[in-house]
Amino acid sequence: MKAVYVHPTYGEIVYQESFWTGKKSMTVNGMVATPKSKTEFVVYLPEGECELAVRGGYVGKVELTVNGEVVQLVPPAKWYEVLLSTLIFGIAVAFGNVPFLAALLPLAGGAIGGAVSGMMAFLTLLFMKSQKTTVNKLLVWAGMLAGTVAVLHVLAITLLVLLY
Repeated sequence: MKAVYVHPTYGEIVYQESFWTGKKSMTVNGMVATPKSKTEFVVYLPEGECELAVRGGYVGKVELTVNGEVVQLVPPAKWYEVLLSTLIFGIAVAFGNVPFLAALLPLAGGAIGGAVSGMMAFLTLLFMKSQKTTVNKLLVWAGMLAGTVAVLHVLAITLLVLLY
């Protein structure tokens, strides 16, 4: 995740967080801020010392504190983003565990289906948060739903062939 904020005194502040490691880094006007802890940074500028602190992460909002002034860098997930992403998990659980629905479209249920659909629901929420327009968010959701159904269907057919 990368967020940019233009501070009136210190200029452009760039915040980056790695998805894979969770490592956070920050630059102020191109100067790398030195980490004091996992969430606190300091940078020495001609304007004076600038202390920075970050609170939040991928799913929730990210707030930046610049010398005591709190600024929201990334807004929290909207209610419909959370609802749609959990709907992916709910559909997979329903089709994997209800015999009538499983006869229509066999999907892997149980621990395997729950793990795959839970991971896909989380990724859906992350990808939806990165989009700006509602239409793009819905397209991301539809694509992730189709991908989840396809993966769980292939897993179900593979397990049926292997077990019977």
